[in-house]
Amino acid sequence: MERHKEEMARAERRVQQIAKEMTDRAAKELELVQEESLKKKYQRKLDAVTAHATSQIRQEKEKVSEKRQPPSSMKVSEKIPVEVGSRVLVGSLGVTGSVLNVHAGEAEVLVGNIRLRRPLGDLEVTEKPSLKLPPGVRVSITSTDPISNEINLLGCTVDDATSRTDKFLDEAFLAELPEVRIVHGTGTGALRTAIADLLKNHPHVVRFEFASESQGGRGVTIAKLRD
Repeated sequence: MERHKEEMARAERRVQQIAKEMTDRAAKELELVQEESLKKKYQRKLDAVTAHATSQIRQEKEKVSEKRQPPSSMKVSEKIPVEVGSRVLVGSLGVTGSVLNVHAGEAEVLVGNIRLRRPLGDLEVTEKPSLKLPPGVRVSITSTDPISNEINLLGCTVDDATSRTDKFLDEAFLAELPEVRIVHGTGTGALRTAIADLLKNHPHVVRFEFASESQGGRGVTIAKLRD
């Protein structure tokens, strides 16, 4: 602390000496001038020199002060911790998925229908969990077999068909399927109409249409799912 004060004082004395010499020289020049217009000119010069000297003293003080201050801690961008429910980028594979479990420096990630175990250092969080789970509560997504992209509703009642289709769309969306086939048959048209009503406002569905004649025609609806 004392050494810092000494350096500040030395710097101030050094700059003040230079400033004094500049000011004295300008003042002497001003004394030798008789013409009024030149006096004003030299007076402005003297004022400018004084202002410059004051500025130099302030800058020198700031330089010494900066040298003595400990370097400010650089802001290091903190890596977002990997949590259950986070969306992450698997760096080594270039794919994204959802975190199912985190344990012993590794995370279990669901990518489409595939479960991967990757070290935490290979994961970058792209989206935090939408809500914090209470202590002791864990997310468990079961996907023992790849989900089919087709559901068969033949023989179902309207209520059963819409309920099964709604659940099927949720599973297909989680599995990141681009589209699904819904087999409802032609019959009386009741199932086809009920399914169309469900798909119109479903959050996972972008659009839907009947299959081509070779793929089932009006007895099958193809639903395109959101990314």
